[in-house]
Amino acid sequence: MAHSFAQSTTLKCPNCKQEYDIILWMIIDANERPDLIDKIKDGSLHSATCPHCEKEISFDAPLLLFFANREPHLVFSPQEGLAKEQNEQIMEHLISVLYSASEDKKISKWLDSRKILPYRSLPVLLQQGLSFAEESYIVDKEELEKLTQLLQDWTETTTWEESRDFLKKHPQLLWQKSIQIATYLLQIARQDSDFEFEEILRKHLDILNHANTIGIDSTYSELVTQQGSSQVESSRVDSLLMTVDGLMTEYNDLHDSNLLNELITNLQQLLNLSDLSIHLRPSMLNALGGAFRQRYQHLGCVEDLDEAIKLLQQASDLSPNDDPDRPIYISDLSAAFRDRYQRLGRLEDLEEVIKLLRRAVDLNSNESTDHYSYLNDLSVALRYRYQRLGHLEDLEEAIKLVQQAVDLLPIDSTDRLICLSNLGIAFRDKYQRLGRLEDLEEAIKLLRQVVDLTPTDDLYRHVYLNSLGDVLNKRYQRLGRLEDLEEAIKLFRQAVDLTPMGDLYRPIYLNSLGDVLNKRYQRLGQVEDLEEAIKLLRQAVDLTPTDDLYRPIYLNSLGGVLNQRYRSLGRLEDLEEAIKLVRQAVDLTPTDDLYRPIYLNSLGGVLNQRYRSLGRLEDLEEAIKLFRQAVDLTPTDDLYRPMYLNSLGGVLNQRYRSLGRLEDLEEAIKLVRQAVDLTPTDNLYRPIYLNSLGDVLNQRYQRLGRLEDLEESIKLFRDAHETSK
Repeated sequence: MAHSFAQSTTLKCPNCKQEYDIILWMIIDANERPDLIDKIKDGSLHSATCPHCEKEISFDAPLLLFFANREPHLVFSPQEGLAKEQNEQIMEHLISVLYSASEDKKISKWLDSRKILPYRSLPVLLQQGLSFAEESYIVDKEELEKLTQLLQDWTETTTWEESRDFLKKHPQLLWQKSIQIATYLLQIARQDSDFEFEEILRKHLDILNHANTIGIDSTYSELVTQQGSSQVESSRVDSLLMTVDGLMTEYNDLHDSNLLNELITNLQQLLNLSDLSIHLRPSMLNALGGAFRQRYQHLGCVEDLDEAIKLLQQASDLSPNDDPDRPIYISDLSAAFRDRYQRLGRLEDLEEVIKLLRRAVDLNSNESTDHYSYLNDLSVALRYRYQRLGHLEDLEEAIKLVQQAVDLLPIDSTDRLICLSNLGIAFRDKYQRLGRLEDLEEAIKLLRQVVDLTPTDDLYRHVYLNSLGDVLNKRYQRLGRLEDLEEAIKLFRQAVDLTPMGDLYRPIYLNSLGDVLNKRYQRLGQVEDLEEAIKLLRQAVDLTPTDDLYRPIYLNSLGGVLNQRYRSLGRLEDLEEAIKLVRQAVDLTPTDDLYRPIYLNSLGGVLNQRYRSLGRLEDLEEAIKLFRQAVDLTPTDDLYRPMYLNSLGGVLNQRYRSLGRLEDLEEAIKLVRQAVDLTPTDNLYRPIYLNSLGDVLNQRYQRLGRLEDLEESIKLFRDAHETSK
């Protein structure tokens, strides 16, 4: 009778949330199932692939191994998520199952010699034996504290002789578990920017690894020989490490630019020293690259950003594949490329960001404390590519990844707020593409939750305020609720007030505030709102470099409010400036940019405005051409397509009135009817499209005398009046 035993169980995929069944092996006889032993060795026994989304996941489960021809004959691997008492009950149950299935009752004699090992140490057991396996895992908290204290005491010895004698007295420091603890402490030192302790730990890890290879005495003999030639420079390294550590701590507290410049100088001096440990060099290059990136964010100098990318690339290239900090270096490099993309709009920078972050995600396990951040950053990068190219699959993947990041974080985590904010923005983008009100409501719910949970002194509060204001503005545009517009204005004002003058985000918030003030002017007619909007939008343009990715947005917004003032006050200079500004926005925008149809539509609108004022037919012809381009560039399911269809229909109607071409009127009717059909009944702009369709049908009635056109136009005008209430 077979000893190996399995049962069916159900898993829920953390990625797509779908359930599926797997075969879970509970008892494995090594002689019966060498194939399953191989799966333990390569780590694949406790992993499964979701049949719905093909996501591979690892799971935690108990396991009993039976070896008939070697000791220990019985090895139990407990389920880490269960209490000790529960695991003991499971072990006894599995042993009884094995005993019942076995004809060899010698199993009862082997019970006293059974071993308990964690699942992660089983590959070591199978390949190197029990002693190595027992050295590779920590038994309990008491052993962890004892070994940690021994490592701490050993690193505090002051001479090579004292260090050697300590290691000889405590050979357990050479165990693999001690090396694992030292590696973990090194990672903590790295995360805390404690470069001095990081360097000390690296040196002592080198000693342990070397001593395991050539012995303790030989290792220390080499160290004593090397010390004489490098002692002076080593003291300089130690001194600079202490200085860098202090400056970094002080800068993180004060954010003073002079401290940042001093930090950069000291890091450069440190990296110029030949005695700087090869293990420490990647982290110092990464720190210097990060400092240049910080200075770019303060001053906006692209040369600093280019230097940051160069240094961060070196840090990534120098770090070994098995370096636990390698995903951090790759992520930091991707952040610098993302900054340059946001500044210059180079698509190749964005593609590099996505490539790097996919690598960081692959290098990092789900259990890592940093895994959520790589998922979140990759989600943001994919969302940027969606905004640039309009590929809906990028947006769908972005939502899936950031949802995974949210699920990995505790409810009270501040990092969870960042991920929730990005999830809300992704739902906003999905609403803008597909027009589903439930996506917009989800975005508002998430972003309001983020703002409510964020302390008033939080570094990112201004970002969250702006994001919530943006989605409320979108709902106002959809449903026309004045309270949404008023709240958006309040939130944008707070975001502006929280942002210092030189901050790179300030133009974004000025543009947001100017836009909603213009909308309130259109709703309530208060001229002071329009004047303030123009003032704010001029500031946004003036604060933005000519090569900045967001400059077209601000140029288009300013052009729009100047056109609004022209329509109110009739100043021709406002209209001329509006045309100039929006034309610049179009010229600065790549042909494949998702926002290009918006600017084409805006430019067509102001040129049509000038045609109606001055009667220049060339303005009308160019407006028609621009509106056609906007329609042709826009997907059929895009939220803004009805607007472009209505705009094109309007100018074709204008040309019909001027030149009398019936084909222009017929096309105008067809286009505006499409705009009406594509617009939800609760949309704020639907009455406008209904009125436009009524107008062009009335034009055809006047030309051809069809009574059905007149009847339909009357009905449409009534519907427009009723729905606008």
